[in-house]
Amino acid sequence: MSIPALQTDGVFDERKYQQLLRYNRTSAEDFENMQKINLTATKIENLIREGIKASDKEVFDVYVMQNQKINLNFVQIAGADIKKKITPTEAELETYLKNNGKLFRQPEQVKIKYLSFAAGNFTSADTSDADLRDYYNRNKDKYKTKDGKQLQFAEARSAVANELMNMRGMQAAYTEAKKAHDTIYQEENFEAYAAKNKLKINILDFFPLNKSPRNFPPLKIWRQY
Repeated sequence: MSIPALQTDGVFDERKYQQLLRYNRTSAEDFENMQKINLTATKIENLIREGIKASDKEVFDVYVMQNQKINLNFVQIAGADIKKKITPTEAELETYLKNNGKLFRQPEQVKIKYLSFAAGNFTSADTSDADLRDYYNRNKDKYKTKDGKQLQFAEARSAVANELMNMRGMQAAYTEAKKAHDTIYQEENFEAYAAKNKLKINILDFFPLNKSPRNFPPLKIWRQY
């Protein structure tokens, strides 16, 4: 009830609360459970922070460690300076390869086909003025000038529309991607599903599993079909 976005003139607004639930496609029970988890996590963090005490000796030990200095003389020899003088025999090379074979192994590689569901392909300009105003009222803090002055709805309308359409596009893209995943996983009909839904099949040539291609951000799990 203390969330500013759910208040009107400083008083909790049930209508805004219900609108927030609808926009996020969640139930009141799930939303409130998430708030309980966040509040509990904050309390635990505060308890831990307040319980940490550093003694004077610990502070002094850290100070000494960070400010200790020594005089050091050293000779630097670069590997490149002596590399040309080293001429290993064939037998030495074979022995080194035998003992260090893992250093010369190529990482496992894969080649994949995938379907892309981008938010931009699911955006719709069919957004009512009431929806835009409601989204603006719940996110006013986002729409300010560089000097911190609050933008009025008319001034921020274009930015509000873009953000709301992008958010809805992402939700629609996620829904379509999940539907495709579930269908293809069960029916094993990747090519047929793409053809039926007029989706372009993208193909990535071989790349190592330990290095994601530029087309994708780093991923921990690759689903192969």
